[in-house]
Amino acid sequence: MQRVWRLLQRLPLERRRKVLERLTASQKRALECWILGHAGNATNGSMAMVTSTSTIASGRAKTKVHQPTQLKGVRVAQNIVHYRRGKVTYYAAQMQLGFGLRMLSKTERCLEVAQQHELFLQRVRETCHAAAPQKELMGQAIREVLVGEEAKKMGLRFVVQIRIPWSRSTLTSPPFRLSNLELGLQAWHRLHDARERILSLSHGNSQRGRANVAQAGVQRAWQQLREAYLASTRHSPRAISRIRMLEAEFRLRCKRDLDTRIEKEVQQTQADRAEEQLQALLSRWNQPRFRRKVRHYNSSH
Repeated sequence: MQRVWRLLQRLPLERRRKVLERLTASQKRALECWILGHAGNATNGSMAMVTSTSTIASGRAKTKVHQPTQLKGVRVAQNIVHYRRGKVTYYAAQMQLGFGLRMLSKTERCLEVAQQHELFLQRVRETCHAAAPQKELMGQAIREVLVGEEAKKMGLRFVVQIRIPWSRSTLTSPPFRLSNLELGLQAWHRLHDARERILSLSHGNSQRGRANVAQAGVQRAWQQLREAYLASTRHSPRAISRIRMLEAEFRLRCKRDLDTRIEKEVQQTQADRAEEQLQALLSRWNQPRFRRKVRHYNSSH
């Protein structure tokens, strides 16, 4: 019984449940009786007492809640921020368009004017969302907006924001206006494509779960994202400093993911070996000699 108990503890939760489901009623009763009488001593008090084989489970892991990145300026409404320059307060409208694009208007001293800019940006977002399935159409919609007279009066510009999978930091490009529109759209395409490539490789073609940056090809995709960001900022000192910080985080995360993968492989091998030994013990359990021992143990307890 002690060997069966120890081997069960070496199995993952799901595999342990499958093994327990294959036990007969008498086997479950014998195992429960042994656990109640000996489990505490067998584990040196390091494992909690259980009363049923169906409740042998591990605790839930705590999940980290990621806080949203704060934008520069203080929000006075959902899409309006205000800035203080000395004793004067300025207001500006902003709007997330999707695909890592954020459009902003020029600062105004009147809040009502900024609110009118917000209404215009809402119409722009609806137009972009209609073209969102194709980035080319979305880029064409942004081009048509910025060349309009109303956009010129509002001083519209857009920035590219890229969320890094292994960090809470966000890479933000300089603002792009009508004068450097094509350069901004080119930077957006390069940054967005590089980020999507990182997500696809690190998640194994799935957007769920924790990113594994130790996967093959992530290093090359990160290099492309880094080069695209530095090109969009013209290798400014601040951008170089941000990239160096993210590079250090990337190397640390890559080492952790690699260690985690090796540890999981070792645990998988140990679990396979433990299940093989457990199956051998359970096959002996069906033998008459072993059944007599179990009946004698049940009758004495």
